[in-house]
Amino acid sequence: MKLNTLVTVSFKADHYRLRNPKLFKELTPAYKVGQSSYRDMCRLANGSWPRRPGARSRLADPASTSSRRREATRSFYGPRSACLVVQSQLDWYSGFGPESARPLLLDGPGSGFLGVVAFDLEADDFTGACGGAKHPLVRRLRRMLWLNEQRRQTLPRDAADDGVKRRRRRR
Repeated sequence: MKLNTLVTVSFKADHYRLRNPKLFKELTPAYKVGQSSYRDMCRLANGSWPRRPGARSRLADPASTSSRRREATRSFYGPRSACLVVQSQLDWYSGFGPESARPLLLDGPGSGFLGVVAFDLEADDFTGACGGAKHPLVRRLRRMLWLNEQRRQTLPRDAADDGVKRRRRRR
């Protein structure tokens, strides 16, 4: 990405219904039901949500949830899209999660972006119910911007300038 690129992100999640739950994987035939929020995706994960060790959570403990329910719900980050996915039988929710921001990190010399434009901020977890602090998606994006800026400042000047080496004019 060039340094003059703005990345846009929506915090709303899309709700799909799979035509066949046994064929669940990315690009499986499904139809769109509606939209949801990150907080709702946490509730649906019902304890199988990947959280930091020691993070406070109001979600049900996986050990106290029936094994049938735990098997029916799973959550992970898609390998292609880096979106958070929560599946519960035929229902499939896909949206931006805290780890979805990881691909926005500066990967190599000259890559990076100018900033992030976030839409649908009300879909973030404004209560802290997903474990940890309030507004985890906004916090994560802010952290990624800060890390990109720190890394960009440590690169050599030519590499930090979009990876384009400028030629000096000969007189």
